[in-house]
Amino acid sequence: MSDPVYVDNPYRAAIKSRKGSCAGERDDLCSILAGAIRAFQARAWEGGRAEATYQEIVQLQVDASLVADGAAGEFSDAASRQPARVPTTAWQVHWRNLAR
Repeated sequence: MSDPVYVDNPYRAAIKSRKGSCAGERDDLCSILAGAIRAFQARAWEGGRAEATYQEIVQLQVDASLVADGAAGEFSDAASRQPARVPTTAWQVHWRNLAR
């Protein structure tokens, strides 16, 4: 029987790829929320629920950063548990990203 052939782990690569997108998605969301925060600070809306809504938007911006950082950490942990190279018969080679 011949030695198994090893290839780069595509599952690990997919995990690392998603980790990289966390910061970009966080930045996009925080940028949108920053526009709303600037509008509130410019007094675009006053009275009623304006202050409560402003505080909620500020908290959403903080939460978005925390969640993205947590997700990036989860992706790092998952990738670190995967070998860099696997045999061509490994499940990681035949794994299919259904989220595409």
